[in-house]
Amino acid sequence: MVADVAISQLQMKKIAKELSTRDKRLARVIDAHPLCTIGRNPKPVTHFEALVESVISQQLAVKAADTIYGRVKDLTKGRMVATRIADITEAQMRRAGVSGAKFKTIQGLADAALSKKININKLHEIEDDQLIFDQLTSLWGKSWIRRVRSFAPIEALSPGTAGERLVS
Repeated sequence: MVADVAISQLQMKKIAKELSTRDKRLARVIDAHPLCTIGRNPKPVTHFEALVESVISQQLAVKAADTIYGRVKDLTKGRMVATRIADITEAQMRRAGVSGAKFKTIQGLADAALSKKININKLHEIEDDQLIFDQLTSLWGKSWIRRVRSFAPIEALSPGTAGERLVS
């Protein structure tokens, strides 16, 4: 089994430097081209952020979901993390366009992350889909999950991919 590994820009620079010292012809190719981005995501999205976006986007047109998600992200001052979500009131979320049920679900995710009931950003390390399903459906609003497939690496849990797993 091959492990999914994200490579930082610093690591990629070290790799390129090492390859350049080993092969002078390859060094010219590396010098002539920008760093490889394989294995890197320019805008990493955490599982928590992907789950929040998936909850928001359920049963909405893409444009409406994007607008509401943008408003919620503005409420978090650009950092979609559990501590900031927990500080948002239901009234603020409702003004942003989030339904009451989705607010409770999102707050449940934040509470689960903060209380460590579920280590949301390590779900990809769990190989048993049923265990992921059981953890997420233990939260309020469990009807938003229809089926959980294998959690992909963080890079693959970008908006749109996790939505396939979740239903409002």
